[in-house]
Amino acid sequence: MLRPGETLWGALLRSQLGRSEAAGIIAALRGEVNMRRVQPGERAVLARGEDGRILHVTYRRSLTERYEVSPDGGGWRVRKVLVPIETRVAAVAGTVSWIAWTARRRSTARRARGLSD
Repeated sequence: MLRPGETLWGALLRSQLGRSEAAGIIAALRGEVNMRRVQPGERAVLARGEDGRILHVTYRRSLTERYEVSPDGGGWRVRKVLVPIETRVAAVAGTVSWIAWTARRRSTARRARGLSD
């Protein structure tokens, strides 16, 4: 997971990736991703084979957008994957407990102030 102030380059190096491999992955992603828009909380996951070689890197920008980077000869191939969003509208009925409502309100207020639960 990218930390505040960290670049994707830094996250890849922190994941025990070699500098040349990290540079190749970043170069391949530049064709698809604006590196200036990389944000904390995005994830880069490396999958290695038993021999230690990189099978692929998954760079997840959000729940609906990810990039799969895999070795391709002497370079890297990028595949953009967009997960469709499905919206469902459902009617519900019930009673809202005052305690649950208060807890939710406090949780929302804490997040608005940048605090975690």
